[in-house]
Amino acid sequence: MSTIALPSGINTVFVCPNLELRDLVIKVIQETSGIKPVRKSDSESAQRAHYAPATAEVIVNTAPEAMHDLLGRTSVALALRVDDRVAAAKIAAMIFAEAGYSAKIQTHAEPEFPDGFVVFVSVKALNGIVLMFWPKPEHVTPELLAHLPKQEPWDAGD
Repeated sequence: MSTIALPSGINTVFVCPNLELRDLVIKVIQETSGIKPVRKSDSESAQRAHYAPATAEVIVNTAPEAMHDLLGRTSVALALRVDDRVAAAKIAAMIFAEAGYSAKIQTHAEPEFPDGFVVFVSVKALNGIVLMFWPKPEHVTPELLAHLPKQEPWDAGD
């Protein structure tokens, strides 16, 4: 029996409340970013859609009550880099609405960022998962960078 040596890293699994919502999230990802699942692995416990490995960024943060008031009580943001964040959010909201789910777009949930820099779509039925559309690196200009929070190396004492 051979084993596959995988590099250390962090992976994320999003658990949708049901198969219909899972399929809607997959449709939103595909229609807003062009990314499609590459394989599936269904079992008695779960129906899984796997995406190809890619460079990933994991951010662990907290959100103030004001943000939860805008987006609902969220615990996971499924972040997609897209060319047009507002257009992508509108497509996502439309996909959910066509399936009978209420979706809310928020373009300024993080007031320290310019309006529309990060756009969220919250769907109450997703039970804590919010969709987040953010810019591709080539769309982040030096002027825009000047408005973003300063990034610093992590200190073990933090």
